[in-house]
Formats: sequence, C-alpha cells, structure tokens
Amino acid sequence: ILQKNSRLYEKAVKLNVLYKDKAGEILNGSYLKEEVSYPDFTHDSISGWIEELRKALPVSRLDGFVLRDNWPVEENYVFTDDQRKFPYITE
Repeated sequence: ILQKNSRLYEKAVKLNVLYKDKAGEILNGSYLKEEVSYPDFTHDSISGWIEELRKALPVSRLDGFVLRDNWPVEENYVFTDDQRKFPYITE
C-alpha cells in the first residue's frame, strides 16, 4: 500500500506498476484514513520498484513481504454477502 506523493509512490507511477481501474486510472483506496494505491507485484517492472523500496528501508536486507488477507485493503468497501463468499475486488 502506497501513500500518494511519497517517494515510493512517485517511483511506482514512473515505472507504471500500480494497479489500475477499468478506466485505466490508478486504483486508489483508503487505509487508516489515508488515500493509498496498490503495487502490482506481477508487473514486469516491479523489480525496479522493489529496488527503490530496498533503498528506503532502514535495514540492509529485505526478507519478504506480508500481504494482509492476500488482496489490497480497501476501507471504503463494505462486505455484505450473507453466504460469506469473499469477492475478488480487483474485478
């Protein structure tokens, strides 16, 4: 999850590695009352963004990522399915 106008966000925009909506615009969501965007870890240019992330971390080694619930967090989405079938939000 990336906050808009951060260094990592700007690099992600430059590399075109953020998820896009059906109109081709960067998909924005809300997390902890902040507007955020989501990196696409399957994008061909993601390694350039991960290198930028590595530089930004205060540690010398990156061991991995944890993806919360395996899909982007979007606080504006309200789950209403009575049968407890989780949607694939990016569709």
